[in-house]
Amino acid sequence: MNDPRSEEALQRGAAEEKKYWLDDPRNVDKIWYGLIGICALLLVADFVVEKHPYFELENAPNFYGFYGFVACFLLVVAAAQLRKVLMRDEDYYQRLDAEYEARAENERDEGSAH
Repeated sequence: MNDPRSEEALQRGAAEEKKYWLDDPRNVDKIWYGLIGICALLLVADFVVEKHPYFELENAPNFYGFYGFVACFLLVVAAAQLRKVLMRDEDYYQRLDAEYEARAENERDEGSAH
């Protein structure tokens, strides 16, 4: 039942699989450190750039970064709650398809009986 040639071909195919630049952990580290560096520069820039706030709260250090983080967190929490409302069973569409086929079969049987 197990064909050694097919297993060998699978192993060879896996070895010959194309490597992408993010497959190398060093490249992932470069992106990670780059993002940390950009965040640090933006944090420093927040103290240097002159602000023209509409509300006094906007003068707080790194207000916009904190505001964005809280907003993103609340979106994730809201999406998790919305998932509970909108989630369907795993076989939801299969059941609908089976019901449709059963209904179509009944209509065909009723049509041929007349």
